[in-house]
Amino acid sequence: MAEGRASTIEQRGGEELVAEGDAFAVRELWRTNRMKNQFTSSVHQDGFIYGLDEAILACLDAATGALKWKGGRYGHGQVILASAHLVVLSEEGIWRWCVRHPSVMWRLRAFPS
Repeated sequence: MAEGRASTIEQRGGEELVAEGDAFAVRELWRTNRMKNQFTSSVHQDGFIYGLDEAILACLDAATGALKWKGGRYGHGQVILASAHLVVLSEEGIWRWCVRHPSVMWRLRAFPS
């Protein structure tokens, strides 16, 4: 939710709920097959969406849906936003600490659960 707007990513694409006064409207912003979440939700920060696209960590431009990068296989785990970092819990139970950046993914450390 930002600037009176809420967005959602579903299997069918990105949609935006816009509040204008007392009225609400829904419109499609863009459509992509680049963020197919299964058991987790994506996170949004500073105009970018980070999530697990069919078990691979990916970053999308929130305004256009364009893929910025994709890499690292984590299974159908969980993604948590923690300041300038992404914390990814893999399906196998390994925590991975990654730098959140729209241009490149840096994996810093891995910790077993």
